Amino acid sequence: MNLEQSISTIRLDEFLNSNLPSQLIDYVKIDIEGHEFDALNSTGKRIKDIKLIQFEFGGTNIDTRTFFQDFWYFFKGNNFRIYRITPTGCCLVPAYRELDEFFSTTNYIAVNNSLVP
Repeated sequence: MNLEQSISTIRLDEFLNSNLPSQLIDYVKIDIEGHEFDALNSTGKRIKDIKLIQFEFGGTNIDTRTFFQDFWYFFKGNNFRIYRITPTGCCLVPAYRELDEFFSTTNYIAVNNSLVP
């Protein structure tokens, strides 16, 4: 657990502006071991151009001290709805509840209400 590696990073909005300027993005999958919320915050104004975002929430969020509440209010503030991916299909998370702070790895889909009815 003491292994470290330096990497180069770029904000997601910078990447999108350089590679896909003025284009709608159908799907973004974020799986970066607890740092998903940091990546979401790096979307800047381009968040409005993304239709669907898949992300994980679980035990690694304890290490980064991010909570489901952070995701909930981020997406709500950007006009997205959130679905939990379950074995029987997607289940809408209609409101934030403390019970959602469940740190077993779970996948979610956030859907942009402005782009996907």
